Amino acid sequence: MNEFIQNLCNRVNSFLWGPVMLTVFLGCGAYFTFKTSFLQIRKFPFAVKLLSRELRSESPNGSISPFKAFATALAGTMGVGNIIGVATAISIGGAGSVFWMLVSAFFGMMTKYAEAVLAVKYRQKSKGLNSGGAMYYIEHGIGSRFLALLFSSFCLLACFGVGNTAQSNSAAAVLNEAFGIPKYISGIVMFILVAVVIFGGIKRISSAAAAVIPLLSAVYILMSLAVIFSNISSLPFAVKNIFTSAFNPTAAGGGVFGFLLSKSVRFGLSRGVFTNEAGMGSASIAHACSDEKTPAKQGLLGIFEVFLDTFVVTTLTALVILSSNVPYGSGISGAALAVNAFSTLFGKFGSKIISLSIFFFALPSIFGWAYYGECCVSYIFKNKRFIITLFKLIFSALVFIGAVADIEIVWSISDVFNGLMSLPNISALLILSPEVINETKKFFT
Repeated sequence: MNEFIQNLCNRVNSFLWGPVMLTVFLGCGAYFTFKTSFLQIRKFPFAVKLLSRELRSESPNGSISPFKAFATALAGTMGVGNIIGVATAISIGGAGSVFWMLVSAFFGMMTKYAEAVLAVKYRQKSKGLNSGGAMYYIEHGIGSRFLALLFSSFCLLACFGVGNTAQSNSAAAVLNEAFGIPKYISGIVMFILVAVVIFGGIKRISSAAAAVIPLLSAVYILMSLAVIFSNISSLPFAVKNIFTSAFNPTAAGGGVFGFLLSKSVRFGLSRGVFTNEAGMGSASIAHACSDEKTPAKQGLLGIFEVFLDTFVVTTLTALVILSSNVPYGSGISGAALAVNAFSTLFGKFGSKIISLSIFFFALPSIFGWAYYGECCVSYIFKNKRFIITLFKLIFSALVFIGAVADIEIVWSISDVFNGLMSLPNISALLILSPEVINETKKFFT
């Protein structure tokens, strides 16, 4: 049965993450990039200034500040994919995959910008707090509740997979391998932490994300820089390897189509989308809860979200691996590759460091996806309190189940639902693109 499901997932994913859909992902970001005259470059300093200002501000009346909404979105985005996902892309697609991850992130900045703009524009008030996301701008923007329900359903299913069991499984596995901690112990700890946070609602989730994400990012960045500087003589070759391998991949065939089928391009672009989630629409749910009144300003935080996730954290992970000169290939798992790279400086503590990093990346990601799932349940079942509570109980229980179960197939299933939820979302982004451009002009001119 597992083999049948795996084969089916592989066939679906070959389309959802194949040349056609990857071109759609890139094309969407490229469209907004050119229509806004490269806003992600022109206004990046302003985005940094805006984030710095929001970091020091507090929102009145217990509402969710733009920074807390940003942190919640970043928490959902930054997970084990920033370490294991990057390492896997390099292991399968080679060093050149890193370049294509950055390409997807560059255009993905504007896709995420558009998602945040529309999320703020079409959000609604619920129990005194803002709520919204892709399902709201799909229904109220293009007038299709059917597509909105499709998005919500796929997002809900994805939150159980990539946003929950896949994260807890990876975290428990690495703690078991590095420290000998039984998986059920890790599962119980994660179950308690997740339940305590998500039953506190978006206020507690956003507060936890705002407290954890800056510290987590800073610690991981410092550790990565330490490894890179310890191998500084290899850094120029690593950077050169990224660019030369990107344009000389082993293609599956001739011409443009064959180039797009090459492992370097395919795994770089798909893992790039997977790690920053630009185009999937999930982060729009977090950005919608902000009390920011200007859609374009929240959109700028969406740009910085992709920058920090991919251009900083993901790139540092890649440079750690490539500058440390550890061997990589399709026979080496992502986790093992990352451990080997960090061990070049930290020795036998390398596995412990990377294991703790994966654990602390996984937890905030679970928090963020729990909120995404709650919003989808609220939308589908029209805010029925009993069903929302039932969802939280099931979600918390799955954290434990994911930690102790053998669920390798979950990653394949997660890829399917990640791809499926992007279809109605990207359609809505392109249809509503004039509104995104109009909101941009209103603020910047």
